[in-house]
Amino acid sequence: MPDDELVRAYQRADVFCMPGTAELQSLATMGAMALPHLAGPGVDGFRYPPGNVAVLAAALGEVLRDRSVTVSMGRASREKIAAHNTGHTLTAFEEVYVAADAAV
Repeated sequence: MPDDELVRAYQRADVFCMPGTAELQSLATMGAMALPHLAGPGVDGFRYPPGNVAVLAAALGEVLRDRSVTVSMGRASREKIAAHNTGHTLTAFEEVYVAADAAV
């Protein structure tokens, strides 16, 4: 799927749910926002005990039931993920490499 089409697909969605328990960097999640280790419960996402479908369903229900929750979490997610743009990420990697080279 072309990148611009993927962005439009995320924009059409009301909810992004990543039920996996091992998503190291989770580019899919970052594409939608940045959930597992970055989620601020109740701010830009929810966490739930792995395998606890009832808690997951309740969290999804809250987001889908209250449009203000959906909007505020979406806004907070976009603000948080902005720090992970390509330019910032490349600069961070470059700084690590420069520091490592200087230490040798």
